[in-house]
Amino acid sequence: MNRPSLIDLRAAYDRNENITQLLRQTADSSFNDQSAILIAYDFQAGSYIKALEDPKFRMVKEEFARAIASYLAPLAPRSLMEPGVGEATTLKCVLDCLSLPPGTPILGFDLSWSRVHLARRHLGHDELAADLFVGELESIPLPDGAVDVVYTSHAIEPNHGREAQILSELYRVAGRYLVLFEPSYELGSDEVKRRMEAHGYCRGLREISTQMGWKVCDHALLPGHAVHNPFNPTAVLIIQKEGVEAQTARQPFSCPSCRRPLVRADDGYFCRTEGLVYPNLRGIPCLARHHGVLASRYLD
Repeated sequence: MNRPSLIDLRAAYDRNENITQLLRQTADSSFNDQSAILIAYDFQAGSYIKALEDPKFRMVKEEFARAIASYLAPLAPRSLMEPGVGEATTLKCVLDCLSLPPGTPILGFDLSWSRVHLARRHLGHDELAADLFVGELESIPLPDGAVDVVYTSHAIEPNHGREAQILSELYRVAGRYLVLFEPSYELGSDEVKRRMEAHGYCRGLREISTQMGWKVCDHALLPGHAVHNPFNPTAVLIIQKEGVEAQTARQPFSCPSCRRPLVRADDGYFCRTEGLVYPNLRGIPCLARHHGVLASRYLD
């Protein structure tokens, strides 16, 4: 079966069909590939901010953020990043709860440009406004140990089959701690497991971390009052990188392909090694691998 066009997929979304499920069925696969996740979440852009208009949803979101902050605050982040930041609805609430010192570097990225665009507007221009960019979980455009504390909020969720690769990248860019707030297959009920299987959600995060030889400090379900969907309960997994000093400096972007430093020039970021230019679209760096334009003479 041919893959539906973007026009067809947009029409299906407007009919309230599940886009990732539709694309899995088209591909006869139990996995959500990256392009399916991108399309689904880009079409959803704006829905997370709009959902905050519901007082009940906002209350649960704030409880969730307080739970996240309760785990992050003791780590005293000198810099903080949320990969898969979406529209920054979680990040904004977490920052409100953490009360980090002014000037603390805050970063966030998402696969969808539309969601990052709306996230910047949602965060506003306060002292802790984040540096946001477009990027991939599998190839983060930052150097090793770039951010003191890295945390996720259901970002790994739809990526079953790519858990080890994503965890390795998150661990690579984390300075001292990697803290995952993701649905747990292993700690879930049978109904939760069936739902996660049906949606192609992640699993085995603790097992993979242990196999990697990483230090797992905690793994537990969040309390029920901090979970919006009881059929998709969140677990916290805290991973510590021992013998590492807290990271405060803002790190330059690196090429998502070769990891060499990028040069900021005109309206893009240039990789001297590969001759690729990554565009800066309406002030948002587009740093996914597929954004690279071969232009080896860009600086000439």
